[in-house]
Amino acid sequence: MVSKRYDLEDDTVSKIHAIKKAKGLKSEKEVLVQAIEQFALSEMIEHESAEYKMLDKMNTIKNEIEQMKKKMNHIDHCVSVNSLLLTADFEIKKHPKAIVNRDIFESDYYTSARKEITKLIRERDSFRRKGQSKNIEDTLEQNNDDGLIMENEKKSDKIDDDWLNV
Repeated sequence: MVSKRYDLEDDTVSKIHAIKKAKGLKSEKEVLVQAIEQFALSEMIEHESAEYKMLDKMNTIKNEIEQMKKKMNHIDHCVSVNSLLLTADFEIKKHPKAIVNRDIFESDYYTSARKEITKLIRERDSFRRKGQSKNIEDTLEQNNDDGLIMENEKKSDKIDDDWLNV
């Protein structure tokens, strides 16, 4: 690169110094380099060049990556908090066999806690379903004029998934 000396007008020099102070740059050279970069960028935008499109895509990808990193940190935090809450609920009902740490979470202790919790949820759901089916039978008996309900209808209304309780 060949360096040349340019004689600039006083007005241009004063603008360069004002920009330098406003942006807090170290030297006048940085001001000129940024001005050239801004000019080149504006030309690329104006003509919608391939370089500008590529730069725009790179910036969007960079922003998406930053957002994904933030989401991953948030998800990791939520998963660990949920795991702690699940194990706390499990420990209230059963005494822990060991000190809880991440290695134990991912092994037998965590899987047994998860099985217990899913079993509790299924039992609660089956209890609710049985209560709802009982309410349906009561309303059918009240609405039936003869007081007779077909046995086949009773059997079809009930859903039996107790085999899911491990």
